[in-house]
Amino acid sequence: WEGGGEGFRKEHVTGLQKYLDEALGVTKSISKEMNYLKNREIRMHKTSESTNRRIMTFSYLSIAVLLVFSGVQLWWLRRWFKSKKLL
Repeated sequence: WEGGGEGFRKEHVTGLQKYLDEALGVTKSISKEMNYLKNREIRMHKTSESTNRRIMTFSYLSIAVLLVFSGVQLWWLRRWFKSKKLL
């Protein structure tokens, strides 16, 4: 800086300050949006995990019901065939 800072005027500093204030506002806005998206992603992940657990529980329950009904049907058919003296 050979001029010793003579090239700066108050309007330059004010313009720079205005630019920095706008940049700070945009940065805060971006940060706020990123936090919102992060929280939304966490919430969606929890929802996905919960849904996955429910589907697994329903699947196991369906298999258990199927096995129980199959056993009852086998028992019933054996009893019927024995009563008809076919077995």
